[in-house]
Amino acid sequence: MLSGGKKFIFDDIDTIQEIYGLGPDMFKVPNKYLSDEEREAVQTMVDAVEGATKPKDKWEILEGRRQTQHTHGRAGLTKWFKGQGVSGALSERIDAVWSKLDLLPLQLIQELPHEGFPDVRDADPAKEDIVLAICRDRALSTTICGDFREGLAPIIHHNWERHRKRYIRAKDKMGERRLDAMNKCKAIETCDGPITAKLLHDATRAVKVYSETIAWFPHKVEKTEGLGELEEFLKHVMVGAVAQAKGIEKEKLAPDIADGVVDESPAKTRGRARARAIKNVNLHVGEVDQIWPAYVQLFRSMPTEPDIPDLDLEGDSGKDVWASSTDLGVDFYRNLDDTSLNHILNFPDGKPALFAGFRSKSRICSWDPKVSHLFVEGNEDMLPLSLLWHQRVGIAALVEKVWMKAESPGGVPGVLIADEVGVGKTALIMGTIAFVIDAYWVDQLALGSKGKIDSIPAGLDRSKVRKAPILDDRPFFVGQASIPDLPHIIIVPNSLVTQWVTELRTFFAPRAIEIYQFPSASKEFAKFWTGAWAQSKMPHINRIIVVSHSVMGTAGKVFDIRAGKAGHNSNKASDEKRHVSNDRVEKTCPWYKREFVTCTVDEGHDFRNQNVAWYAVLEIMKASKVRLLSSATPLFTSPKDLYNIGRLLRIPYFAGQVADDLEKEQWKALAAARRVISKEDKELAARQTIERMAGGKDAYKEPESKTQSRAITTAWINKIKRGYSNRIIRRTVESLRFDGKKINDSLPPYKMIIVPVHLNDDEHLVIDKNIDSLAGGLSHMGVAVNMFDQRFYLEARTKVAFPFHNSPNYPPVATFAEYDKVRSTKLDSLMTLLRWHLVSDDNGVYRDLDQVLTDEEQEKLDEEYDEDTDIDTIGSHALAKRIPDLMTMGKRKILVYMEFPMMEPLIKSVMKLHDIVPLTLNGMHTVDERSEIIKKFTNDPAQRVLLFSNVGAVGLNLTVANIVILFDQCWSRMLVNQIIGRAWRIGQQEVVFVYNMVAVSTVDVLMVDHGEAKGRMLGQFLSTNKGTCAPVC
Repeated sequence: MLSGGKKFIFDDIDTIQEIYGLGPDMFKVPNKYLSDEEREAVQTMVDAVEGATKPKDKWEILEGRRQTQHTHGRAGLTKWFKGQGVSGALSERIDAVWSKLDLLPLQLIQELPHEGFPDVRDADPAKEDIVLAICRDRALSTTICGDFREGLAPIIHHNWERHRKRYIRAKDKMGERRLDAMNKCKAIETCDGPITAKLLHDATRAVKVYSETIAWFPHKVEKTEGLGELEEFLKHVMVGAVAQAKGIEKEKLAPDIADGVVDESPAKTRGRARARAIKNVNLHVGEVDQIWPAYVQLFRSMPTEPDIPDLDLEGDSGKDVWASSTDLGVDFYRNLDDTSLNHILNFPDGKPALFAGFRSKSRICSWDPKVSHLFVEGNEDMLPLSLLWHQRVGIAALVEKVWMKAESPGGVPGVLIADEVGVGKTALIMGTIAFVIDAYWVDQLALGSKGKIDSIPAGLDRSKVRKAPILDDRPFFVGQASIPDLPHIIIVPNSLVTQWVTELRTFFAPRAIEIYQFPSASKEFAKFWTGAWAQSKMPHINRIIVVSHSVMGTAGKVFDIRAGKAGHNSNKASDEKRHVSNDRVEKTCPWYKREFVTCTVDEGHDFRNQNVAWYAVLEIMKASKVRLLSSATPLFTSPKDLYNIGRLLRIPYFAGQVADDLEKEQWKALAAARRVISKEDKELAARQTIERMAGGKDAYKEPESKTQSRAITTAWINKIKRGYSNRIIRRTVESLRFDGKKINDSLPPYKMIIVPVHLNDDEHLVIDKNIDSLAGGLSHMGVAVNMFDQRFYLEARTKVAFPFHNSPNYPPVATFAEYDKVRSTKLDSLMTLLRWHLVSDDNGVYRDLDQVLTDEEQEKLDEEYDEDTDIDTIGSHALAKRIPDLMTMGKRKILVYMEFPMMEPLIKSVMKLHDIVPLTLNGMHTVDERSEIIKKFTNDPAQRVLLFSNVGAVGLNLTVANIVILFDQCWSRMLVNQIIGRAWRIGQQEVVFVYNMVAVSTVDVLMVDHGEAKGRMLGQFLSTNKGTCAPVC
């Protein structure tokens, strides 16, 4: 294949080196996988191949047995091939294409059940995309024919055969796994006593294994029906037991089992009947916490939990090229005082005319007719509702970017709202929507009888509808003569739909707008447009549709996003509409023949990759007049993300084929610079990182190759900065008001305290046995340079917290004796921190970790401690003390972040042993449960600890807490900022202590350094608040 395609593959040296690590002279120079003799034999054979004119002769040289003079060359080529990992690189890319296009053998079998394994020709539609994946763009500059086609075919066939082997293994094991699943379910039915969590757990795993096996054989009706019966039985037993233990309705826990939405097939019916006969399941909450996560992980998707991100250990960063400006896009308006802002925006009392007058401290809603009479002045539960000064500045800046001084038929580009976490992007967006609605009705009233004045909503006070002076010299809305009567659409994370609806009902006055939630299932799309939406008399401009992120993935499936001719997308720019493969469903999607006056994408960085969801968002953006994308963390691992965000916002610099070509050139330059960084340089950097964080003092001089890579990244981001021009609004909590004060002068800076955790020898020994060494005998560091993959995610990192457990099993412990067998130093340190702050609100930073102490000062502190009289938690001896009333000894509330929800049962059980009773929040909770948990933590004085995972890291306002503990290390500084921002945000009145628990001489240290590198990359694009960082002790 390489020989046949050398004219276009090897001409593009970047492609061949980036994908395979190859080059045209790879066997003419020393090769790390081959001796000089082996390398010369391979080169001789390669020369012979290139000299042959017929494919048959080439094949005979490479694979034949009659060409004995090339035996050593073939042996050397095999050795090099294995060492270079070319086969794995090819398989990974081919599988990715097949998966994306639903052409994996397993996917084909599921779609078209038949006896036997599918033919490789069934995947022919993916051939062009495979060529693009393994050879890049130049491969399609010529017809796939000749030697190139002959070489490509066996590569595809070889990968197909890998899947055939999996199919054969499944076939051989099917009977054994079927019997095991049946027996495990039967054990539940025949159990004489109470059904235990272990029985349910064992049945869950056995049925899942059988399910994965039978997936290859959907044509075996009797076996698939048997599986369906087992799955239905297990689902109803499990959901019923968990719902009973939690005291909630089954339908809220699993909506798919609601009455009237059942599968009436005989197998499913039998399964439900068997489940109804089970009466002796009575789980307690601790057992639920143990088995429900396993069931959800195996049988139910958790859209709120993130995919494992790709990590770039090279951590390219550079000078903060935008550090000269703390504020972006608001230069003029940030100099205006409150009175001036209110005047130019026509915001009486600091808010739009459509906003409510008051908001409730106890969070009751003025839209509720039962309590609406309470929203009056004089009620102690009421606070005047108004926008903060900087939020009004943001609205004024947005108005300036949306209303033009002259007509512009092509509209205007969108705006990236990149305000820092906690500054108040939600209120800014709602205020902007209210301003647009108000401006529309100003125009209608000005038209008099020709306008739609009879349609003014009851919730809008006509006396306050006046033209905003800021529009005096800007008469053209997005460059057009009038504001159209179109609705608004807000696309938000799944976990924040309820919160957004609640905020809209809090800020907008009753009857001022109508709020609609778009359904998540595609079969419900059509009903949305013909139901209450079609029957409403409310003008469209006063309607807001809230759509979840997951809907974009569902709706986007109407597109065929294959890049080649087969996908009908050849020669299209990346931001052109993809070919529609399902016209019927597309007609029900939000963008089809519909328009919106504003489109806002909240947490827009979730749409940084060009998948089907991205293309769905793109079409909605194209159908909208005003395009806003909100994200405090727009940059993750690559400047390419900023290109895709710019494309969504329709910013000219990032749109069209010219932008595509420019991006490719920039990426090639960066890829070329990264290739120069040697493995030794990477290992040295990792070694220095760990040794430095573990207390080493040696200075580290960055290799020239990394410096060059960093410089190229900086230059690229400078170009991106110019491309965005004035289409970004960015403020931080450090931004200044017109009077020189910070935008919220009452918000104290947070304190970041690094907590060094020293694992014991036994723990290090276990870690060393499970993780390969970093490099050069650094196995005691517990990290390998290239371990940032699935195994790293689930094994290497989890071992730091719990060396004596194997992922994903973290069962709870009931006694200290049980815990002693699997004791974790890191978890003990967490208990120490929690008890220190729970026992007294007067306790400051634990053990003065934010101060640098001399040996004498530390010794004095140790001498002053009296374990018999001091009720603190220093040392392992103190952890054994019982403090039954611990949760009521103070008022401070604490957030504890964990990366892995599967650890929750164990962490929670150990907390309870230490008299700590936490609330927990993760992706396995229903929307109602989630809201109730947040309400309890906010309002109940006894609920002082919230243990949460990534689901709680975005969008939540938890200023009731002023201590944040990072039990696990995060992928990036941006996620750390999100976590801290739950407590450290506008409205917080206390100093927030942020404890970052770092296990010394483990992968934790490398994660800290890696996360900070990602934060520095973000800093090149936007300013960030650094916080106060204490040194490592």
